[in-house]
Amino acid sequence: MCGALRCRFADEATPAHLRCIVCGAVLEARDAAGRACPGDCTRRAFLGRSPQQRREARDALLVRQQEALRGALRGRGRAIAGWFASRGADAVALAQIPSFRARLTPVARRRRAALERRVRSLAEAARGSDVPLPERAAEEQAPDPRPAVSAVLARSCAHCGGNCCRGGDDHAHVSVDTVRHWLVRHPEASDDDVVAAYAAHVPRTVMHGSCIFHTRVGCALPRTMRSDTCNRYLCPSLRELRDTLTTAGHGAAFVSSVHHGQLGDSILMDGEQVRLVRLTRRSGAPPSDGHLAHLAP
Repeated sequence: MCGALRCRFADEATPAHLRCIVCGAVLEARDAAGRACPGDCTRRAFLGRSPQQRREARDALLVRQQEALRGALRGRGRAIAGWFASRGADAVALAQIPSFRARLTPVARRRRAALERRVRSLAEAARGSDVPLPERAAEEQAPDPRPAVSAVLARSCAHCGGNCCRGGDDHAHVSVDTVRHWLVRHPEASDDDVVAAYAAHVPRTVMHGSCIFHTRVGCALPRTMRSDTCNRYLCPSLRELRDTLTTAGHGAAFVSSVHHGQLGDSILMDGEQVRLVRLTRRSGAPPSDGHLAHLAP
């Protein structure tokens, strides 16, 4: 490798599945299927690293890829160079978040029926509960005192596409307390009304393999009808980003999605603006300067 920025970025941004899982070297095409360099690395791949060590090596590689991408972007165009310069490139927080990708699929009748049965049983239990009702999620009580940080987290969550929603299945984490809060706002409602309210928000199509309310543009449920699990949850990556931005006292971040161990589209953002970085790859080739398709406001 010559050490030039373009060459260094091409090397660092090579996807994890095209690198040796032992030494990290870029694999020849004939060796890629074995995931390790021939000879000693192949033997060590089976003997030398635990699954945890391989995960740590993969995560470290993703960080290097993102840092290389940041370095390449700083030299691409007056607008982007100015964005980094005005915020201090080294002060911009880096984060890698999951990326959920799935096709849209019609909601089956059995899924609707399963949701309605669950909500009806929760409504019956809610009326018979005498346990003190817990407070709602902080997001519903007061605005975040750090609006810039809150905006970055919300945009990052949307950029992921709903990886955490996969566990919602046909229940959407709706609980007895979720229904009790709804009944506080609708004291005259019957059990049928509760069921009808939730059923009315089930979309015609949802993301395959995910929650019954998960659409391409987010959750079909109003926030006040969602469970506290959904309203409060932050994945580990976003919790780390929140802590970093809170400590730094600003909302400038460079967030990249990760899908199957590869960097995907990224976003540059702060409290005022968001820019999308689309990273395109030719089949079988690592991304380089020539493969950065465009930067859209």
